[in-house]
Amino acid sequence: MAHRMIPMLWFRIIILIGFLGYTAYSQMWLLAGIGVVLLVLTGLQLRTAQSTRDSIRSANNGSGGKDPGKSSRRG
Repeated sequence: MAHRMIPMLWFRIIILIGFLGYTAYSQMWLLAGIGVVLLVLTGLQLRTAQSTRDSIRSANNGSGGKDPGKSSRRG
C-alpha cells in the first residue's frame, strides 16, 4: 500500500522545501529545524515506498504474472 503514496510523497517534499526556504529566510530557526526533521522522515518514507514497489514488481515479474498451479485451458 505504501507504494501508492509515492507521488504524494514527492509533492510533500516539494512543499517542505518551500517551507524550509521561507522559514530560513524569515529566520525562524526552530520551525526550520522541524522542517528538516520532516524532510528526512519523508525521504525515509519515500525510500521505503520505492523499495516496496520494486519488490512487488520483481515478485510479479519472476512468477510470470500467472499462478503456475492453474492451467490456462478451460475444460
